[in-house]
This record gives sequence, structure tokens and C-alpha cells, in this order.
Amino acid sequence: MQDRFGLVPPEIRAIYENEDALDRQVDTARYIDKALKQHDPHLGIVFVKNVPESELPVGAVANRWHVERKNPGFVSTYWPIVGPNGEFREPTVAVVEQMQRWDLHNESAMRALRERQGRIEAKRAKHKALEGEQRRDELALDLRAGRRVAGEGGLTKSKWGRG
Repeated sequence: MQDRFGLVPPEIRAIYENEDALDRQVDTARYIDKALKQHDPHLGIVFVKNVPESELPVGAVANRWHVERKNPGFVSTYWPIVGPNGEFREPTVAVVEQMQRWDLHNESAMRALRERQGRIEAKRAKHKALEGEQRRDELALDLRAGRRVAGEGGLTKSKWGRG
């Protein structure tokens, strides 16, 4: 969107810029989808929306682009297109090059890829469990601190001897 005179409010300009970015991503995804299908007719690119974790397909991440392999007679396999730390990454032609490097028809390559994804998922689960434990510890400390407040059975004696 061009706003030569700066008359468009920033909120509306941001909406148009987001729509432009989304259009660019969809155009790129269409091109990538065609290239993936030339490599393997079972491959494609999809965007997984923000859905509850219990409804996500195995291997999928919410609000991310994925390479999907439709396995005839089996559950589809998903590879999220993410940055090094799991952050959002727009699909690029590098995705096609990476899929060509991975020989998906070779069962040992597929097994190695699944094992790698399994290790990543285990690491994420361990990290999530650690965060939960840390939250519980913080809550326990907060509760103990709350019990030390006057009137809650903690500090009942006043310094004037009335309590």
C-alpha cells in the first residue's frame, strides 16, 4: 500500500502490510507446492492454523507452514518450516532444495529424519515439564510468603503486645 502523503492511520497501514505479506507468502507457497509435487507427487505445502494442541497432527506446529507428505493408507507426515529456535519462517525455495537433499524414498533417510524429529519433540517436552516444575516452585514460594502476612496465621503478635 502506498501512502505518499501519510494520511492513512498506522493501524490501517499495518493491516494492509500484513495482508500484503500474507499474499506474498501464499504466492511463494504455490510455487513451492508445484516444485515439491514435481519431486514427489505426495508432497505439498500447507499452513497449520492456530488450533488446540490436542487437535494438531503429529509433528505439526500451530501457526506455521509445513511440508506435508500424504502417505497412502497411513497418516500424513508433517515437517514444520521454522527457524533455528522454532520461530516463524516464511516458506522459500530453500525448502524444496532441502527436501531434494533428503531422499524421502529411502527408508533409512526417513527413519533418521523421524528419529531426529523424535529427539526434538522429546527435548521440547522435557523443557515444557521443566517450565511447569519451575512455575509450581514459584507458586509454592509465593504461598509461603503469603502465610507470613499478618492476620493469616503468620504474624499474629504485634510489637505492642495486643495480639
